[in-house]
Amino acid sequence: MVSKCCVLGCRNTSQKAQLHTFPKDEKIWSMWIKNIGREDLKNKTIDHLRRSYRICNIHFDDNQKYIGSRYKSTIKQDAVPTLFLPIIKNVKESEVMPAVESEVMPAVEVPSTSKFNESGIPQSPVRDVTAPKTFSTPAKQKGLRSKLRLLAYSGTESVAKLTPKAKKFYRIAKDLRKTAKRLDFKCLNLKKELRRVEKVMESGDFLAQSINKATYDFIKCQLRCQKFQPKGRRYSLDEKILFLSFLKQSPKGYKLFRKIFAAPSRKTLTNLLQNIPFATGINETIMASLKNSTKGMSVKEKYCSILFDEISIDPGLQYNKKEGAIYGFEDYGDYEYNRPIIADKALVFMARGIFKKWKQPIAYYISESGMKGHLLCLKIKEVIRACRNSDLLPITIICDQYSANKKAIKLLYEENCKQPHQFGFLIDGVEVIPLYDPPHLLKGIRNNFFNKSVKFKWRKNIEVATWAHINQLYDLEDKDYDYKLCPKLTESHVKNLKKMKVSIAAQTLSNTVAAAMKKLASSQLNCLPAEAESTAEFILFMDKVFDSVNGAGTFNKNGKRLRMAVTKKSEHYTFWTEAIQVFESIKFEERGKQTVPPSVLNWIHTLRGMRYLWELFQKKNIKYFCPNFLNQDPLENFFGRIRSHGARYINPNATAFIHSFKSLIIMDFTSVHSPGFNCKDDNLNALDSLKHFINCEPISKNEPIKIPDIQFSEFTPNNQIDILQKGCLRYIAGFVAKKILRKFKSCGCCMTDLLGDGSNAEDFFINAKSYSIKSLMAPNSKYGELFEKIIFILQQIVPKVCHYKNLKKILFGIMYNECKSFTFICEKHQILKHILNYVISFHLLIYAKNITKILQGKLKVKSGCNDPIKNYAQKKFYSHKKYVNTLKIINNCLPLKII
Repeated sequence: MVSKCCVLGCRNTSQKAQLHTFPKDEKIWSMWIKNIGREDLKNKTIDHLRRSYRICNIHFDDNQKYIGSRYKSTIKQDAVPTLFLPIIKNVKESEVMPAVESEVMPAVEVPSTSKFNESGIPQSPVRDVTAPKTFSTPAKQKGLRSKLRLLAYSGTESVAKLTPKAKKFYRIAKDLRKTAKRLDFKCLNLKKELRRVEKVMESGDFLAQSINKATYDFIKCQLRCQKFQPKGRRYSLDEKILFLSFLKQSPKGYKLFRKIFAAPSRKTLTNLLQNIPFATGINETIMASLKNSTKGMSVKEKYCSILFDEISIDPGLQYNKKEGAIYGFEDYGDYEYNRPIIADKALVFMARGIFKKWKQPIAYYISESGMKGHLLCLKIKEVIRACRNSDLLPITIICDQYSANKKAIKLLYEENCKQPHQFGFLIDGVEVIPLYDPPHLLKGIRNNFFNKSVKFKWRKNIEVATWAHINQLYDLEDKDYDYKLCPKLTESHVKNLKKMKVSIAAQTLSNTVAAAMKKLASSQLNCLPAEAESTAEFILFMDKVFDSVNGAGTFNKNGKRLRMAVTKKSEHYTFWTEAIQVFESIKFEERGKQTVPPSVLNWIHTLRGMRYLWELFQKKNIKYFCPNFLNQDPLENFFGRIRSHGARYINPNATAFIHSFKSLIIMDFTSVHSPGFNCKDDNLNALDSLKHFINCEPISKNEPIKIPDIQFSEFTPNNQIDILQKGCLRYIAGFVAKKILRKFKSCGCCMTDLLGDGSNAEDFFINAKSYSIKSLMAPNSKYGELFEKIIFILQQIVPKVCHYKNLKKILFGIMYNECKSFTFICEKHQILKHILNYVISFHLLIYAKNITKILQGKLKVKSGCNDPIKNYAQKKFYSHKKYVNTLKIINNCLPLKII
């Protein structure tokens, strides 16, 4: 295969330029041979020429080419090489440019164009006849500028032999050659960049290959939607979820965001959550969807632990118009346990993979002061059974040391007679191992150690550790000096100011503190008492214990052999056996009284559980497991992200908690991980994000509504009602009539049924507030009486049924039976149903707001109030932790309103 150009002096190959075969036409290939100066080819046959010789693309003018693909071109049938050809010796004098003076060495090369002379023969580039015979090469060839010597044109071998004028031209030629080389490299780089850009452009959706999916979706959304008006913009599901993450992170920032970018309204985004059927308790629809997500998982990947913990929520009620219920009461997922008690805690169950990185919230419950132990025991069994029905394999439960949690675990053990060979309890014949969260246990040891001395058996000796030695170590170091032995040890650590921070406990009971204390207490330095060595040993022991349950990865970090995955060759099993013996010897002493706090007992239980788990995994041929997958960090991160929604919403109310709960799931836990969180970021994704529920139709339950039998006093029109209350009720009745008549503007019968002329003495407030004559609507006497009856009955029955889930439907059923005797002229529009629907929703909205204001101290209930919910809210406010601070503000403010 021919790979070189046959033109004399041209060094192009098939890799640098395209090569062309000689044409079959005898006249044309003869002109080719004549122009390139290869007289030796005249005797060759055309077949031999076409087989053995080629001419590269640069010797043909652009006008003689067909531009085909982007990087290749094809010459025309009558094309003749005319560019960058060798000089022919017998050039006529008239065709040559005037000769240059003899002292001028390098002559200027002038290549010809594609224009033909009269004889039809293309012109060749000409050169000064005084110059030696050379061959021109294309501008992009490096040979001319890098390898040919400039002195070869002068016939001399040294610059010193040149004339002064020739030397000047020689310097200019050298500079030009350097400039040409620099421009060559620049041109080459630009061509490479151009080819890269063209390749990216040809790839189609080149932008998707350069940025992440979220950014790509956002840019596409802006390009598509900016040209439309806000109400004409349409967004995909993924785009709505992306904007929802912005809204939840900062509602105030989202207002500014909407002014700059095309983004959906807040109502559009919050409506996304309505279709997700994630109510309190076990949701069968969610679990069925979760079962589909586990189909492709192996048995090992399905092993999981069940985490559960509670988050504080702000007491308060809020009416959900779409659900027709009031949120904020206790809700355990079924009517059997629900009570009209305002909740301040939310309990969340979450499944977390032990051998694969995933997590999935399973259920949540709303309660007051936390769920009780016996009820928690039932919910644990419900959640574990639901997970097994979804093909998950829960093998452990993990919780903190809350008393209700310990009671629930105790009840689970009592329900199953523990066999000698098993460690956990049985649920439907399958063993589940209870563990306590190691970070909580570490905080418990630190908090007890702060006030008490510790006696423990260490290497067959009874040692005593005290917190005073940590204070002495902290006082030894100069506070103004920049470099310290224990740089992380601060006043917050020594004085135990942040008792709930895991990082503070881990940094205090760390190897760094233990090493510094042990060295300073040695006989060589004697900076601390000799007894401080015992404290250092206790701190070092707790550091190793925490490392042994906090390891991940098959390689140790920072030389800590226990802070890694548990394997056959690791030291975990042996260390846990020794650590259990040390914990069994620990006694905390204060004022001569020795005690064993729950944290010590729970450490023993947890280490035994870890050891038992490793024995089970070995029987199943599992080579390793990471102990830091057995803690509550994913659940703590989940709570932290809920609190970070908005402006650090530390205590969200029940409604905000439910919305944030659903939002985080469909956003796959997308939120900012604050450095102030009480644990590390877990980087786990949801097993099922539930996005497919958003586009589904809302699940409607056609269950019959059970109307409770509620006793209430009968309404009579002659009831003594205060004139102010009556004026207020008629004003609201007119407002409701205005809202209803907007739907039936052209119906005169409806107007007659609802509106009066405003001449009634009880319409004084309507007439006083009206900006102009008849700008506000006044009810007629019949409709006004109906409205008074509705409000009279609602005020009696709402406090008794306000915690029901189908509250609006229940109230509508009761009120319709009581008010169906009222008849209207218009039989077409069913005015009574419209009145009841609107008044019930309006009353529930106002009722929930007033209860919340009582809980916040903004309203005060008068003595003798017959509403049990309002009295309960008042009592809860006084017992609330914020009452003391609020009382100071109340004393300096105007008197509160009395309701």
